[in-house]
Amino acid sequence: MLALGLVFLHVARNSANWAYMHTLDKRAEYLAESSVQRAIWMMQASQSGENSINTVLCNGSGAGGQVRSYQSATWSLPGGNCSFTATGPYKNMPYTIAVTGTGVATNGNRSVPAKAFAVLRMYNPNDYASGSPQKYIDYVIFSNHNGQIKDNVKIYGHPELGGKGVYVNGKLDVKGKPIVYGDIRVTGKGHNWKNVGPWPPGQYNRLTKVAREPLPTVDLAYYKSIADEVYKGDLRVDDRHPNGTNWSHPRIIYVDGKVKIKGNFTGYGIIVASKGVEFDGNMMYGSQNSGWAIISGDKVKIKHDATIYGGIYAHSTKKNKGVVEAEGTARIFGWIVADEVKIRKKAVIEYDPGQKQMKYLPGSMLPTDNPVTDVICWGIL
Repeated sequence: MLALGLVFLHVARNSANWAYMHTLDKRAEYLAESSVQRAIWMMQASQSGENSINTVLCNGSGAGGQVRSYQSATWSLPGGNCSFTATGPYKNMPYTIAVTGTGVATNGNRSVPAKAFAVLRMYNPNDYASGSPQKYIDYVIFSNHNGQIKDNVKIYGHPELGGKGVYVNGKLDVKGKPIVYGDIRVTGKGHNWKNVGPWPPGQYNRLTKVAREPLPTVDLAYYKSIADEVYKGDLRVDDRHPNGTNWSHPRIIYVDGKVKIKGNFTGYGIIVASKGVEFDGNMMYGSQNSGWAIISGDKVKIKHDATIYGGIYAHSTKKNKGVVEAEGTARIFGWIVADEVKIRKKAVIEYDPGQKQMKYLPGSMLPTDNPVTDVICWGIL
């Protein structure tokens, strides 16, 4: 009995010691992760970052190929301390920052270290090349409700240029023999893809039950407040009006009504219509340095033979009222984002990555905004 009691006592002491050390290990890991979270907060606190961290790291751009480092202070917390080291760019990838967090759990004379590691993607509104975090801009078609692709439609998603193809939040209605050069992602259940080219099948992904992606609202009051020109009532826009300004500051035209568009435009700008848009003819780039985005708070109708160079965004505060319809021989070079997208007949939609550069699109960062970071990877070392 004495021997058995000693065995139980030994096991109990070992178990208690293991539990104690396990507690210290976990505490150290939590402290290490908290330092990474602190780094993210510091980067998003202001344009230059808390304690000028963004300035020191040059927003992760690594100007001139130089890798920059930032060493934080060491913060004392109940049960230990933590700190982090940040470097950028990570493995020569522009606008990425690697953060290694160190946590040390202490109890009396004992201390247990741990490290956490994360790679971040930084978007800074004052660093034009860093991009913008909105996700819809990578799709040639983004339908926030059910979508429709029919007849002999051709859709060029250009994955070789970074395009993601087609996204539908819900059901995608496919009829006829449409061709989609690029991936298709739907949040709904499985579909019969056999009628969707190119053939043979398998060249691009046809994915179902994907995660839902958000669609930023259209803040009409905000666009009206920053517009260069404001019009009350309906407006017809032809090739005599307007002229944009330049790439860094697009001209914004706000119409508190419906817009009918026709003609060739120069410059770079955004036309916002509160009550819908109709394309009656062509909307062309006036030069290689021009481009337009059309933002509607209601329905967008593209007539049969219209040719459009630009992005179309239709999102209504009323459920699924921001519908974009294109049919006939309509051709759109840019992208279509809407509550619901319907493409029919022989219409052609082709992705233009140049539209990603435009500022003031819904969900994009404004010059007065703080930086935003996305976590690319995260783990305990």
